[in-house]
Parts: sequence; structure tokens; C-alpha cells
Amino acid sequence: MSGILVAGVGNRDRRDDGAGPEVARRAALRLMPGSESLRFLEVPEALDLLDLWSDSQLCLVVDAVRTGAAPGTVHSLDLGARPPSWTRGGSTHGLGVAEALLLAQQLGRAPDRVLLLGIEGGEFGQGVGLSPEVERAVNPAADRVWELLGELLPCA
Repeated sequence: MSGILVAGVGNRDRRDDGAGPEVARRAALRLMPGSESLRFLEVPEALDLLDLWSDSQLCLVVDAVRTGAAPGTVHSLDLGARPPSWTRGGSTHGLGVAEALLLAQQLGRAPDRVLLLGIEGGEFGQGVGLSPEVERAVNPAADRVWELLGELLPCA
């Protein structure tokens, strides 16, 4: 395994669920040439992570979450071996990031480490476009992606 994957998980046609892909897209705009160890991808379904992260040491997943906090709140945590209960289920993806990680661990396809950068969503109905609260959180969340990468890769 080698490299770091930044995966923006979500569906742009489900309002705030599109936060993950948008944060990953904006963070990728800052990628410098020659950064072969970093990959930025938009991932429509959490289950797609199984194929994508099997060759990564570390995956930074950016996804819309529901914890009960105010919409636009940005959370970051290391999922570790036992993801918190709020990272499971309730996903518009069907299978959430935590379930995908647990399945990948059972199949021996998980990266060494998975970090989650969650943006608290408020509107998950059909439609394109983020709610105003989540839209305001996207650039700070993209900044946080690079802060986390800086802690992991001093040259990032």
C-alpha cells in the first residue's frame, strides 16, 4: 500500500449530501504538480471506497454527516477500529462510510488509517445545490483537508 486518498463521498443531486465531493474538488484545486502520493476523488457511494482505498495507506474521507449539530459544523476524527455510532447508517448512500470501513477490514482491503472530515448537513432531499450553512463550511473544510494532510505529510 502507498499513498493518500482524499475521497469526497456523496451525491450532488441530494442537496447537502454533495458537500463531500465539493470539498474534495476545492481542496484538489490546491494540489501542486509532483504530488503523486496524493489522490483526490469524488466518490458517489461509500461502497465504492472498497475498490479505491485498497491500495492506499491512508484515506481522508469527506462526507456529509448527521450528528445533531448545527448544519455546516465541521467534524474531524480518526475512525480507528471502532467508528462512532453516528458514522453508521442514516446515509443517502445506503451503506455508510463506517460500514464500508468495517467490511473492508473484514476483507483485508482497508487502508492502514481512515480519517473522516464530516460536514453537518441539514437538507438531504432531491435537488442540486448545498444549503447556505453547508456552502459556507465548504472552504473552511477544504482548508481543514490541507491542515490534516500537512500533519500527515510535512511536504503536502
